[in-house]
Amino acid sequence: MDWSEGSENHPVCWLSGSAGFGKSAIMQTVAERLANSDKGILVGSFFFLRGAGACSKFTRVITTLAYHISRSVPETKDSIQHVLQDDPTIPQQSIEDQFQKLVVLPLQQLDETKFFVVVMDALDECNNHESICDFITILAQTYSQGQLRLKFLLASRAEDHLRKIFASEMVHARTNSLELEHFDVQDDITTFLKSQFMKIRRQNDRIFQGLDGNWPSDVQLTALSEKSEGLFIFAATVVSYIMDGKGSPQEKLDQVLESHVGATNSLRHVLPLE
Repeated sequence: MDWSEGSENHPVCWLSGSAGFGKSAIMQTVAERLANSDKGILVGSFFFLRGAGACSKFTRVITTLAYHISRSVPETKDSIQHVLQDDPTIPQQSIEDQFQKLVVLPLQQLDETKFFVVVMDALDECNNHESICDFITILAQTYSQGQLRLKFLLASRAEDHLRKIFASEMVHARTNSLELEHFDVQDDITTFLKSQFMKIRRQNDRIFQGLDGNWPSDVQLTALSEKSEGLFIFAATVVSYIMDGKGSPQEKLDQVLESHVGATNSLRHVLPLE
């Protein structure tokens, strides 16, 4: 959030982390906060999803972004419409041509001087690796020419093709990198676990019959947090398993705590998940 309103020296922010670290949850939260802000700086978003048709391809990213911009910044609508009417082949043109004609030029014509923000999640789930890398390079080139009043918040796993493009000199110089693996999230996961157990207790006292009012104890919560090894998805799965109503919560909690398998191994080795 500080980056979204801060210096334009790093107009790209890359949030990276392994599966289960909560990247998409963070991106969703940031997008909602920016959308609800009275500053009006969020102009578009795109969330990739592997195996979900158009959401797993780069093909419609620029046109979708242009559509969002036309809705968020109505002053750009006429310009974008005219460009598409004058040349209906634009959606089939190169990424660079689409980006210049549908995004850069319409925004350049505004009297507005502030920077807007675009949120793009799960770049690693886009099937078109080359297109994603080309797009990031085009962003850096456009910034180097001082042509773009957009900031891009990007999130992904740190896969090889993405690590290489973000490590390139031109892109690296314009990117603020946030690597979730470098954050100590044990206290956050403990807070999450405590909140989830309290929520379930309020909703269904029956499950907690016979259990101490402070169950699970702080020691047990800390142990669960340590076993989660930074993965929120593991913590969430543990809560679902312990509180599914199909057995004694205390016995299930003991089973998880006594297991020697941590979150970095398959959850199937810890929990009998379907």
